[in-house]
Amino acid sequence: MDQDKIKQEVENLRVFFQKDGGDIELIQTNEEDEVYLKLKGQCRVCPVNKDITGEGVEAILKEKVPEVKRVYLDKG
Repeated sequence: MDQDKIKQEVENLRVFFQKDGGDIELIQTNEEDEVYLKLKGQCRVCPVNKDITGEGVEAILKEKVPEVKRVYLDKG
């Protein structure tokens, strides 16, 4: 999996999260092509369902980096 591409796409996503007082951070990737992200700021307590947000982020990353198999989103 292209680590630089993952980092770039997470940076692109950060802009949208930061507009609402939150943020998203890349924690790690692994050999199973899984991506671990963490929500920060207002996004941790946002009333928008974590699953919906996670599904959206996962869909975007899979579209941009097809090797991504799974995205895990930590809201805590």
